Order: sequence, then C-alpha cells, then structure tokens
Amino acid sequence: MCGEDLPMAKVRPALMVRDKRKTSNTASRGRRPSLARTPCAVRKSREHHSGFHAASPSRTPPAIASLIIASGGPIPKPRRLGERENLFLTIPRVLFPGDSPRLGRDEPIAEPSRTPARRPRQPSFAMSNPRLNGMLWGLGVGGLWLLAWHGLHYEWRAQEQYEYGFAVPPLALVLAWLRWREHPAAFHRQPPAPPGSWRVGLAVLAAVLAVFGELMRRHDPSWRLGCGLLLISATLATILWLLRLGGAPLLRAMSFPLAFIWLGLPWPRAWELAVINRLAGFVTGVTVELLNLVGLTATRRGNVIEMTSGFVGLDTACSGIHSLQAALMVSLFLGELLRFSLRRRVLLVLAGSVLAIIFNVGRAFGLAWVCATRGAAAMEQWHNWIGGSASFFTFGLLALSAWLLAGRRLPAGVESKESPLAPSAPNAGSRRGRENQVENAGFAGASLTLAGRDGWILPAAVLAALVGPALWFQWFGGADLSALKSPAWSLPPSGYYNGWRLRDLPLKPAEKRLLQCSDGRGLNIERADGRAGAVYHFFWRPGERPPMAGYAHTPNVCMPSAGWQPVAPPRTLALKVEGTAFPGKLHLFEQDGQRLMVFQAVRPPPYLGGVYADGGRWERFSLLWKAPNQRVAEVLLLYLPDPGQDEARVEHCRAAVENLVQRKTGP
Repeated sequence: MCGEDLPMAKVRPALMVRDKRKTSNTASRGRRPSLARTPCAVRKSREHHSGFHAASPSRTPPAIASLIIASGGPIPKPRRLGERENLFLTIPRVLFPGDSPRLGRDEPIAEPSRTPARRPRQPSFAMSNPRLNGMLWGLGVGGLWLLAWHGLHYEWRAQEQYEYGFAVPPLALVLAWLRWREHPAAFHRQPPAPPGSWRVGLAVLAAVLAVFGELMRRHDPSWRLGCGLLLISATLATILWLLRLGGAPLLRAMSFPLAFIWLGLPWPRAWELAVINRLAGFVTGVTVELLNLVGLTATRRGNVIEMTSGFVGLDTACSGIHSLQAALMVSLFLGELLRFSLRRRVLLVLAGSVLAIIFNVGRAFGLAWVCATRGAAAMEQWHNWIGGSASFFTFGLLALSAWLLAGRRLPAGVESKESPLAPSAPNAGSRRGRENQVENAGFAGASLTLAGRDGWILPAAVLAALVGPALWFQWFGGADLSALKSPAWSLPPSGYYNGWRLRDLPLKPAEKRLLQCSDGRGLNIERADGRAGAVYHFFWRPGERPPMAGYAHTPNVCMPSAGWQPVAPPRTLALKVEGTAFPGKLHLFEQDGQRLMVFQAVRPPPYLGGVYADGGRWERFSLLWKAPNQRVAEVLLLYLPDPGQDEARVEHCRAAVENLVQRKTGP
C-alpha cells in the first residue's frame, strides 16, 4: 500500500478537516485524539498537525482523482452526508477554490500560509486623530457660543431690563461645572459615539444657521431673529457634542445649564409688548391709587403718571418693568443650585415675580413722591438711587425666600430626592446606586477625544460666520455709507421760527441709552392758532448701532405704552416740500377722546424697495441681498393734533416739515 500511495505523497495537501466529534469524544475519555486513516505518504506529511486528517484518495473515483492531482490537494473526507451529495459539494470547491460556498460547521480549513495575514480594514473614523477631532469639536462649540453672546450683548447693553444677560453665561457655566462634578458617572457611562450621517447633517445645519444669523445681526443688531438663530446654532452644536461624548446620560445631566442660557435671549417683541404693557399698566394703576390715597393728585395716562409737577413713567414708555426678567433668572438659578423639587421651583419663580412687581410699585411711588414734593429735577437725581434700592430688596428677599424653602442646607454633592429636574439618585443597594457611589467618589474628568473626522465642520462655520458677511456686503453693496457721515436734516434753535414757538425738549438718560444715537434733539412746538405738538430728530453715524426704525421703534410700538391706542393702520404719505419728495409714514392714535397723528420719516430712502416695510416681514429679508449695507441713519418724528381730514393732515405735515426742518442741500 505504501508503494502504491507513493505518487500521492508528492501532492501538497491543501485542505484538512478537524474531526470535532472524535476530538470531543476522545477528550472526554482523557485520550489523545487519533488521526484519520490516510495513505502513509500523506500521514508522514501531517505528523506535525495533530488533530487533523486528510481524506483518503483510495475511496475517490478515478475521475475525481485526476481533478485532485490537478488542483494540488486531497478532497476532505465525507462526513455525515451521503457520498454522492458530499462529492457534489466538493466539485465546485475543487474547480473554483476561491468562490466556493461555505459548507457549514464542517467546512474544510485551509492550511496556514507562510505569508502574514492582512489586518482587516478599519472604519474611516478609526483612522483619524481622536484627540485632534475632539479639540476641533470643542473649539467649534466654544466659537459658536462666543458669536451668540457677542450678538446678544447689544440688547443687554441697550435695554435696561435685559442687563442681567451679562450674568447668564457665567452662571450657566457654574451650573454646568456643578453637574460635571456631582455626576461624573454620566461622562463615563458609555464610550463616545462614532460619527453618523444624521449627526453630520445636524452639524451642517448648525453651521448654516450660524452664518445666516451672523449675517442678519451685522445687517441690523436690533434684529432679534438673528441673535435667536445664533443661539439655536450654538445649542444644536452643544447637543451633538454632548451626545458624541457621553450619549443621552450626559445630555440629561447638562440639560438644565443648557436651557438656562436661553434666559439671556430677549423676548420676541410681540410677547414682550403684550406681557410688559399689561404688567406696567397694573403697576401704574396701583401707584396712582396709592398716590391719591395719601393725598397726592395723580392721573394715569397709559403707563405714565401725570401729576401737577410733571410726569412719571416706568423709565420710558418702551422700557417695561425693571428687574422682572432678572428676578425670573435668579429664581431659576437658585432653584437649580439648591436642587429644589418642581413644586418649590414654581413657588420660587412666583415669589420672584411678585417681589419684582411689588418693588416696581414702590419704585414708581417713590419717584412720584419726589416729583410732587421736590420737583421734576430732583426726580432725575433720585432716579438711580431708588431703582437700585428696589433691585437690592427684590433680590435680597428672593434669596431669603429660597433659604426658607430649602428648610436646611443640603450637603455638597447631594441632590434633593424630590427634584424631577436633576438626575435620579438610586438606592445605595441597587446596582446603579453602587456604580454611582464608586464613580462619584472622586472627580476623574471626562475624555474629550472623539473618533472621526467631522470636527472641522463647526470651526469652519465660525470662520464662515466671521468672513462670510463681510464678503456678502462687499459683493452686494448697498447704500453709500460715505454720504451718511453727516445728518441731512436739523432742527432750528429754540425761540420763534417761521411763526412757531419752539422750546427745547431734552432727552432723558434712559431714552438716550435705549436709542444710542449719535445726535438727538427734541422741541415742543406751538403755533399762534393754538396747534401744539412736538418734533424729534435722531442721527446715527456709520458703524454705530441704529434702531430698526421700520420695525423696532415705530410709533405703533411706543405710543400704546403711553396710553395712545392706534385707530387705523399706518399708511404711506408722500409729501412735496419745495418741489422735493419727502416720503414718510403716518400713524393715527387716540386717548380720552383726543386724536394725535405722528409722521415718521427715515433716511436713506427708498426703504425696503418702497417707502417703508409695505411688503411685510418678508420684504425685510429681501433687504439682505437688495441692499445689505442700507441702514437707517436718520429719523424724524413729528407729533401734531389730528385735523380729521386726509387733505388737512397732508397739509399740516407738509407745513410743519417745511417750516421746522432744515434740510441740507447738495451732496
């Protein structure tokens, strides 16, 4: 037999099958598994491969044996299947060794090759630099927040009731740091998530919102929608970053600090006017009743208190209630800091709102008392002191209310079990509780490395938001800013001028702060026939913050706060003054049976493709590509009694503009 099998010994065995059943049976009996019976030449070539056997060619038909010799290896020994079926599965493997199907758990195992095996190809995100990618994510998120806060600081600086916004970012960082220290388990509960298509898509969306929001903010800093888009972009990027770092547990742990930042965003003007005017009217009404109760004659005019010695308003007609939004912010911060339950947080917010209203009543009452006893000039001197005292007592009593609601001081790092807004604190005996106890024992810090190559998206968005608007304005152009360096209109000095008696009407400090104009002046005007009114002129130099006179500070916004209600929608009024077009907008108001008309003109014309925003809010967006550099540089407001007829209104406005407004001729 050995001589007969000698030619087969030269054939290199290519396929071997481990006899699993024999191996397991022999191993269970403590004996070494034996080799399958094969020709002696094949047995000698397989002495160093214990546990393997080659198929015997003695049982192979001659037709198949020729295929074996041609392929260079024996056929695996048939097992458990019929001889004919096993050969049918074997022929394709011999003919096409690289494309043959799998045979199940008894599939032949190829002989180990001397060449080293190639490593499986790793995913693309694993081939990147995780440390660099995580650093880019952090820089991008931080840059978006800086853009958002830079856009919001204009409103924080201009609006007195939003001054508290400067404290919102540091307080939010404090809350995030406390969450980080008290719940490090949320940072290590699961490894960083790999980048996904939906995450990349949301990051691109955040980048687009950042660029468009910065474009709107640079076009008009008082356009609150632009700041809102910047804040949405930064929030969306932060959510994606937190999900990449620690998943849903980390996002839940940071949800309140992330939502707290939104308190710095000014309210939409429609909501602000609806809420503030109602509360301001309530404060004014209560103050008037208290003044009459103590013997001081006072009359309510909208949100303004009329007294014999002057007028007392809540700062200005546009300012609203001082410290109301700040009290709301402090209430929410203290509730989170002390880990109050939802019921206690609601009680603290209500306490802050009530305290703000009460001390605003006291503030208005104190100013009215000073005005009645010492005069209007003394009221301006006491204004800041009375307002600061009201804010001090509001926040002091609010902190006292929080201390009383707390009952006892909670130890550091221990949360209230009643708090539904904080991560739950399981029992120490549970598995989750034991894990939290181990991980909360010390602050280990979270790894900021992120696999992938998607970290460049957010830094690129920040760069595009910084460079893109400048290129946009340069490309589309707009109004020639060099022609707006000096005002085209001016008011005459006080005295008698063209049959009018003029008296200076100085702007209050709060009004100057709200408008932030380069130059502003007001006059009380009166004619010999008894017609009286007022005229205001404001100018902003290029580069300074102008108000959106077509939207933000129109008479339709400010006059209702002073008690004047609109009786008709504003309409365009095209005047002809000495043969020159002088377009503007005419508003009609009524209070206690008296009617007042307000003529508003802006420069440069035309404005939004026409005189004013006649096309609605969508036409305001069209200005971004029609004339992005075009801003309101000059505003003229004329207040006159309403004659009742359209022809008379046009004539009165034309005569006042022609006789009171000094117009610059030439370039």
